[in-house]
Amino acid sequence: MWGLVAGVVSYPAFAWYGKRYLDGQGLERGFTRTVLVLLMATILSSALGYGVAWMASTPQSRNSQAQLQKKGTASWLTS
Repeated sequence: MWGLVAGVVSYPAFAWYGKRYLDGQGLERGFTRTVLVLLMATILSSALGYGVAWMASTPQSRNSQAQLQKKGTASWLTS
């Protein structure tokens, strides 16, 4: 849950900083720049949210999630 909150709250900050950074680089405004800012902010906020969620989870829950993923992958590979 904390990862989702961190990702949503950080997105506008990453987008604002991205626009400001590209202004400083002299990249002209347009569709390509807008998409670049969108992708950059999405990737950074998603990475931050994943990191916060990983830090907030307990080692036991991470281990059980890994075991479930291994079981799911193994059953997918054998069918």
